[in-house]
Amino acid sequence: MKRYTMFSAICASWLLAACAPSIRGTITLVDANNHPIPAEVATPEGAVVNMINTTEAVEQASHSVLAGADGKFESAKDAIKKGSYKVEVTQLGYQTETRNVEVGTFSSPTVDVSVH
Repeated sequence: MKRYTMFSAICASWLLAACAPSIRGTITLVDANNHPIPAEVATPEGAVVNMINTTEAVEQASHSVLAGADGKFESAKDAIKKGSYKVEVTQLGYQTETRNVEVGTFSSPTVDVSVH
């Protein structure tokens, strides 16, 4: 019985950690006509994604990640808390794009952004 209880507690903590809130998405570079820019011309690799919690104290409010060559990004584990976030995507030579998202206790909103 003691082993079963210990096993159940470990499984429950693992499942809760897997359900931790996060922000993820994909960045697409587009031209003035909103057509995707081919990867051989430019990629969003290294684009900075700032996730600013507008409901928390300043010292706990932000988290940043870099996008991969495929444009995908995801917040680090346990970096995102429940609240309202402003997501800013910055890529050198392109306009900064901003999106607002709500993050719940177990939610992981997807933020797909086209950068001009």
